[in-house]
Amino acid sequence: MSGFERRSPAPVSGCRRRRRPSKTFLKEQTLATIEAQLDPRRFIRIHRSYLLNLDRLVTLERPAKDRREAVLRDGTRLPVSQSGYARLQDLL
Repeated sequence: MSGFERRSPAPVSGCRRRRRPSKTFLKEQTLATIEAQLDPRRFIRIHRSYLLNLDRLVTLERPAKDRREAVLRDGTRLPVSQSGYARLQDLL
């Protein structure tokens, strides 16, 4: 069972799927279910385990040849898959 950990009361920067259950759950739904409920102009799937709030995105970096990361306003770094990167390019 997947859960979503509540990180802070501040506006949501994104959602992350957890592989192990946590004591605190935001939702007991799949990430795809949550994605379908969010505004697709603001939230985008960037990885099989991550949804990103585009309002929080500062830049995209490529720390290694085979890896990309989304850097958020608070300095958080999220992995970006190849298909997630293609979706970002279409939107930005």
